Amino acid sequence: MPEQNKALVRRYFTEVLNKGKYELIKNLFSPSFLFSGPSLKKPMQGMPEGVYDFVASVRHAFPDLYTSIENEIAEDGQVVIVWRLTGTHEHAFRSVQPTHKHISITGTDIFYIERGRIEGMWAFFDMHSLLEQLPKKRAASRTKIAAAKKRKFL
Repeated sequence: MPEQNKALVRRYFTEVLNKGKYELIKNLFSPSFLFSGPSLKKPMQGMPEGVYDFVASVRHAFPDLYTSIENEIAEDGQVVIVWRLTGTHEHAFRSVQPTHKHISITGTDIFYIERGRIEGMWAFFDMHSLLEQLPKKRAASRTKIAAAKKRKFL
């Protein structure tokens, strides 16, 4: 059973995230799927529509997105995946306008599997590293304000 569960989760990474095969989401995820993790304000439940929205937004922002599985462990209905995501920021993501920069972040997800479908997922990724790689435009304007203050324009 652990090998089947790993294969199920691998399909999410290789076919849904990497290739954009959205039609697989309903087969891989339970209708009562619960998504939680420290980067969310509150857990999201009642997917897979939310999975579709999440994948679509990430793939839109990073059209050349590629997620590699660095490590995987499975036991008793749980699969832990350590992953690396790379891509070029070509469209807005979480209110950050395109930077056209290539990013690389890592994360760890814990998937909960029941009856051959993904029932839940706890996701942790390095949001700080991502935001460091995608500086907001306003950061540049702070620099301009500081420079103007030095020249006594403000």
